[in-house]
Amino acid sequence: MCNSLTSIVIPNSVKTIEDNTFYDCENLASIFISNSVTSIGYFTFSQCNNLKIIKVDNNNQVYDSRENCNAIIESKTDKLFIGCSETIIPSSVKIIEVFAFYECNNLTSIVIPNSVTIIGEHAFEGCSNLT
Repeated sequence: MCNSLTSIVIPNSVKTIEDNTFYDCENLASIFISNSVTSIGYFTFSQCNNLKIIKVDNNNQVYDSRENCNAIIESKTDKLFIGCSETIIPSSVKIIEVFAFYECNNLTSIVIPNSVTIIGEHAFEGCSNLT
């Protein structure tokens, strides 16, 4: 368990964040992804219900968090990969990835822009407070 973890800065030495790495870190509120990260697994931040701030380093070649959206977007595909309760989906996003908001219990509402043409399976599964 990682209940005392409230903030994470992924250092430049990390290239991959594996599946389930921060799963159920219920007090995690913010994360900063460095420019070296090139791979992020599924369920990485699932059940991190207090996660509100997600930032990706501006020099990251694979991911971004454009327009301060509080999400991780795969830059080349405009695919929203991971979101949180405070995510604002930019109008440039085309795809909401499979499991993007999986078990994000504090997500109560979200606006999906017209640019989104695909919503992956289970993208909002377990979002019990989404109205």
